[in-house]
Amino acid sequence: MSCVPSARTTDRAAAWPWALALLLAALCLGGRAVAADGAAALPGPGDAARVGLIAIDHVIDDSQVYYLRRALADAQRMGLQRVVLHLTTDGGTLDAGRTMLGMLLALPPGHPQLIAYVDNRCYSAGSLVAYGCNQIYMTPTATIGDIGIIIQTPEGVVFASEKFETVVLTLLRDAAQARGWDPAKLQKMTARNQELYRFTSAGRPVFVLEDDLPQFLQDHPAIDQKTKVLIAPKDRLLSYTAQDAIGAGMATALVHDLPTLEGRLGVSPQQIVDLAPTTVERTAWYLGGFAGIFATLAVLAFMAEFKFGGHGLFLISGLVLGACFLTCQYYQELAGYPEILLMLVGVLLIVLELVVFPAAGWLLIAGVSLGIFGLILAFMPDSDQFHPTQPGYGDELMHALRQAVLAVVLIVVGAVLLIMGLPYSPALRRLVVHQAIDATSAGAAETQGRLLGKSGVTRSELRPSGSIIVDGHDWSASSEHGEFIPAGRPVVVVAMQFGEAVVRLHAPPGAPGPA
Repeated sequence: MSCVPSARTTDRAAAWPWALALLLAALCLGGRAVAADGAAALPGPGDAARVGLIAIDHVIDDSQVYYLRRALADAQRMGLQRVVLHLTTDGGTLDAGRTMLGMLLALPPGHPQLIAYVDNRCYSAGSLVAYGCNQIYMTPTATIGDIGIIIQTPEGVVFASEKFETVVLTLLRDAAQARGWDPAKLQKMTARNQELYRFTSAGRPVFVLEDDLPQFLQDHPAIDQKTKVLIAPKDRLLSYTAQDAIGAGMATALVHDLPTLEGRLGVSPQQIVDLAPTTVERTAWYLGGFAGIFATLAVLAFMAEFKFGGHGLFLISGLVLGACFLTCQYYQELAGYPEILLMLVGVLLIVLELVVFPAAGWLLIAGVSLGIFGLILAFMPDSDQFHPTQPGYGDELMHALRQAVLAVVLIVVGAVLLIMGLPYSPALRRLVVHQAIDATSAGAAETQGRLLGKSGVTRSELRPSGSIIVDGHDWSASSEHGEFIPAGRPVVVVAMQFGEAVVRLHAPPGAPGPA
């Protein structure tokens, strides 16, 4: 830590709560700015003639769950009766796709009417979302289907067990019943171990999955089994081109592009309400993969401010990096106000221990513990954090623990490199000299030089850093060889290093020196 008189130590202690409050305010205002950005061009309630447009062109994950929930809430708030979901995705996680499908099916019937628009590809979890809509429009080159459930293992990608498959089959049956799609064809997009048959009844085709065949034959004893035709064997999941989907009744109609769809819906481009992701949301999604790095760099920046000073440069850098980390996690529904509060309280306790009120390390331990707990929660989906019976909870917890442990390891390694390498940085030397001149007046160097050889008393424990009192002033200090020195012990200043006093125990005349 930089060595400064007690008045400057007090100034820094007073500045930290304001800095933390500034970070929290920035996050709150950022959330409000996003809401304002998304609502600025939106019409008022009751404008049902307009059509909302939701763009899902990202991997289906927790960030898309948050976005879809926000966009649907905006559409309902405005009273829109129709919403188009523009889907361009190869899929994503099962939990996110299942949640998004559940959100669509939970909407009141026709409020709003949901229309899927596919102009390229829509697979896996994306198809789960598409078939939660009332209608599906496709361009001639678009494709849809293949809701296979796969798991990444050390041996490679494998299909999930029937336990997972059964859950999705039930969801697809619910979607088919709610939206009018053929349940057997829709389920065959997932049912890898079942065959799909077609029967002819009263001149109309009827499709049946293998597991449903006994019950179907029992319910239809008069059906001619000679009309039974195998449509899709085992180990094949249904997927469709646009023409095939329309012919099979698994899509509504062909359109050439979005303006054609607008014409079919009877609206002009001016009547389309853009509910696309905001700039902040998209930025958070793209930076989400670097969230752990942001957290690590933020902690290291705070440590550098405490250890070396820096004229507030490290402090500001830490606040910016911390805000980036929390923003990324917030807009992926990984970190909410509980996690933010836990980490801010943890930082505040650490600051109190190191700057204001030394408490034998107890505040430091509490602060670090709260910070790590908040960090772990910030890598877990908000909806599952305190629901250990939720499917996939164990995997989510292990992922959060791995991310948090990795961040802690990087912080420790970074701190060692910081302490070993930064003091020799020419830039830091210039910064420290400039800081000393600005903060302590022209006689600061002379004042610090007169400390050499002076005796004082340890104000706090040196572990090896802490504070001492010399001539009635507080100075930050560290023990000469890193040894522990209790509070209240006499010491002598033997060197000055980067503005910090280096001390050793002061032995009275005639007494043996320290070992």
